Amino acid sequence: MALSSAPITTQIQFLDIWYQSSPQWLLTISFPKLRGLACRDTNWRGFTEFLMAHSTIETMKLGVSANEIMTRLPHIASQVTTLHLVLLQGIQWGSCVTSPGAFPALKNLGVSALVGGIHPSELDTIVRTRCLPVNHPLSTTTDPSWLLEEFFIEVRKMGQYEEVDVYMQATKRIVESGSMKKIYLSWPTEQANFGVKSRLNSIGRLCEGGPERR
Repeated sequence: MALSSAPITTQIQFLDIWYQSSPQWLLTISFPKLRGLACRDTNWRGFTEFLMAHSTIETMKLGVSANEIMTRLPHIASQVTTLHLVLLQGIQWGSCVTSPGAFPALKNLGVSALVGGIHPSELDTIVRTRCLPVNHPLSTTTDPSWLLEEFFIEVRKMGQYEEVDVYMQATKRIVESGSMKKIYLSWPTEQANFGVKSRLNSIGRLCEGGPERR
């Protein structure tokens, strides 16, 4: 059934399908008020069509296991303001977030590496491009509107980042959960931008039983 002729569900604003595989049933329903989505399986046929048909989505937690999905995401979900990427494979995600024009509305970004880690060069690139203030000597951005308000990485090991200058300069708030360490990064000269209350918590609520489940 085409999305244009699908029945409409008007009440659902947050949809948690994190534990579902290949949720093809989504293509039979339209969610005109959908604002948040948690989806681990992004490789099923029709996923990109679903995102393109729901440009109201502002908050997303996505499992990513293919570079193709990551490459297309900035073009089919450019409106998102809060994004949590859960890397299920060795994905090249950094350039997709920092390429010119990518995610112009994005203010809150989290990246969790369940397999392997986050390459130091990708961390360095995202920080220089979208985190450091424009007057910082290591910043490569000229547009302050492109800067993130909050950024975290979630990894098992932190030692590999000790040679990354921007990481060592950062103020770090570390939250441990089992073997994983969630590291919130901020920089003293950018406290005004990074001191806002975390809106990434809204993503966490998607997986805690609050939103609609199917």
